[in-house]
Amino acid sequence: SMLSSSLARGILLIFPRNADQMKLLLRSPDIYAMQELVLAATIRLTGSFPNKMIKYIGIHVPIMLRILSQESSSIDLKILALQLLSIICEKVSETKVLLKFKPALESTLCDFLDHSSLMLRQMVVETRNHWTIL
Repeated sequence: SMLSSSLARGILLIFPRNADQMKLLLRSPDIYAMQELVLAATIRLTGSFPNKMIKYIGIHVPIMLRILSQESSSIDLKILALQLLSIICEKVSETKVLLKFKPALESTLCDFLDHSSLMLRQMVVETRNHWTIL
């Protein structure tokens, strides 16, 4: 539990909420690698311990939507964000919690259906399929 709360705080630090925080973080050359590592760890923890990670859905889903919406996010980071959104939908049994994010998610995913990256398009379709059955 301590690890999952530390990870949630780490996500908030690595994925800033405002432009000032972003400018500060962009001075770090390894910020993108750190984002990918934290996101990969979050995917692993959510898949392995969904009951412990459920309390962070209110943090994770909006951040993943922001990652998808930012043009500066790499394709790899967007794919990781989509993987986490799929795992959250698969593993979390409390659909009421997820339903409030569904309209924003569907709107965000529509923007990627004609993206040039085949892998990104495939992950968008997979993620959309998971969330459609809610």
